[in-house]
Amino acid sequence: MEATGSNIVIDPAEDWTMFGMRSVRASFDSTWMILADRVMSPTLDSGQVELVRAQMLAGARAVRDAPDALVSYLADSAAFTGHPYQLEVSGTEHSLSRISLAELRRFREAEFVTSRMLLVVVGNVDSARVAGLVARTLGRLPKGNYHWSPPPDAGDRPSTLTVAERALPTNYVRGYYTGPRADTRDYQALRVASAVLSGRLFNEIRSRRNLTYAVEAPFVERAIAVGGLYVTTTNPDAALAVMRDEIRGLQTGLVDAEPLARLVQGFLTEYFLKTETNAEQGDFLALAQLYRGNHSFADRFVEELREVTPEDVRRVAEKYMRNIRWAYVGDGKKLTRRKELEF
Repeated sequence: MEATGSNIVIDPAEDWTMFGMRSVRASFDSTWMILADRVMSPTLDSGQVELVRAQMLAGARAVRDAPDALVSYLADSAAFTGHPYQLEVSGTEHSLSRISLAELRRFREAEFVTSRMLLVVVGNVDSARVAGLVARTLGRLPKGNYHWSPPPDAGDRPSTLTVAERALPTNYVRGYYTGPRADTRDYQALRVASAVLSGRLFNEIRSRRNLTYAVEAPFVERAIAVGGLYVTTTNPDAALAVMRDEIRGLQTGLVDAEPLARLVQGFLTEYFLKTETNAEQGDFLALAQLYRGNHSFADRFVEELREVTPEDVRRVAEKYMRNIRWAYVGDGKKLTRRKELEF
């Protein structure tokens, strides 16, 4: 692999696991054969399995040591209790320690079937060349009868608060709420509304009041969107009060159309700067294919964002930005006005 200037990446995520490769055109065929061999005939040697298990267990334990990782883990777990998204993608100490080598081998035999696979290739390579490589390798795997479908709707869930006491100089607060499915019009509207809210929170909490160095309203791309709030602060009561007021402002008022258009244009510029690599473009196409049933929907992305109106922003803010499930890592005594979390 080093001699060819190529590499293979594996990235498990909530909705799928990505096996990918990056290579120059001259070594595409040889790199493909390595990737296909690892997918079709993994050694699963007991010594290597135990080494990887130990590494993953160390990573699972480290979540408790990093406040940012811990607050994200707690908020995500609370947001999807009893739902498939509650499962930790990288595993927990309990789940990782229980997986046997025999179970790994059974899983590979049962689940590595072509009906579970979506292949996306982005780059300077002929499609007929790719088809030939696939026919000789992955195309020989069993087809199976799998059909991908989005997870069930998460439904309405009450607001909750999970506190992890830590003696820290600053406190970490993250909350998540359930958004719309990716195949609905609200998906892009909530993406834009989250960007509007992020800008307002930055201006009010960081720039104007100097309550934090990090604040945002993230939008998490999944088959079911997740919206959220995040801040690190020494004064959580004050920061959360501003968050509540800014959300209410979005829910009851209308953003001006001209600034909204400028925000969308700026967002598009930033988004496409992040997705200018072949790998990111491959992910972009895969999202459209799996979430919406056709990769050509990727071409509608810009148009759909520009179609979002001030009324859409208010509507999705009112519909989704509520019943937030919170996680707090830090000094619990500083979170005195817990009613501020009930929005």
